[in-house]
Amino acid sequence: VGEDVAAISYNGIKILDISDLEDVQLISYGPIVWSSYVCALDIQDNFLYAVYSGRGDEGLMILDISDPSEPEEISRLYIDNYFWDLKVRDDYAYIFSSQFFQVFDVSDPEEPVMVGQIELEFLSWDYTDYTIEVSGNLIYASCHLDGFMVFDVSDPENPFVTAYYDTPGVAHDLAVIDDLVYVADETSLGVYRNTMVGLPDRETIPFPGNYEIVSIYPNPFNSTTTIQYSLPVASPVSLNVYNINGQLVKVLVNRYMQSGKHRIVWEAENVVSGVYFIKIENGWKNDIVKTVLLP
Repeated sequence: VGEDVAAISYNGIKILDISDLEDVQLISYGPIVWSSYVCALDIQDNFLYAVYSGRGDEGLMILDISDPSEPEEISRLYIDNYFWDLKVRDDYAYIFSSQFFQVFDVSDPEEPVMVGQIELEFLSWDYTDYTIEVSGNLIYASCHLDGFMVFDVSDPENPFVTAYYDTPGVAHDLAVIDDLVYVADETSLGVYRNTMVGLPDRETIPFPGNYEIVSIYPNPFNSTTTIQYSLPVASPVSLNVYNINGQLVKVLVNRYMQSGKHRIVWEAENVVSGVYFIKIENGWKNDIVKTVLLP
């Protein structure tokens, strides 16, 4: 959204006149991005910035919209990635994608240049619910199953993760006002105060892993075994035992639990010997491990 114009990316780029909010008008269409999907847009001054992803055609496109009725493409930079969101502030464009958080110098819109990035291999990503908001030198990012995190871009060439919070459910979107972060979560609207407590070195950052059964010990077992399982985020979770025919034998867990590693003992009294399957699930992901009950 600009001062008097806005842009939407439904079926391509559409530029709207919003000078009269009671009578919004379609002004023009932006350039067609063939076989690609426009993932995010932002407007600053007389320029429209767009990131798009598709079949071998992904990148950053900048349009001159000083005349909104005749938008003109002035640059297009190929970037091999799947994009989630884009924000532009002053001379920099911040791009959040499936693999990286990237910073581009757009002081010359005809020659955008990447100046810094962070690799995001620790995110358990899918194709939805990843957004960013800018507040001063901090970029707040909602990360779906992984809560939200904060990037420090005070040195654009060396951005880094400065804070992270594992929300109770799935972080769909967020907004930042002063030092408060409002997160639209799967289970709630969360309000968080940024105290800027830094993270330890990257190797020790406890980023979420998977919903998984870590171990069953002993296995095979005779009457009693201990099941250890891991939850990357706080969420409702079920942990059940099924026989080889897929029939439910025992409900071990069925409640809301905090993130982290947990364990529970299965006392298989009055259960016939044989092969059984332990399944953990939370509605989005699951994991199944086989165990054997001895005679």
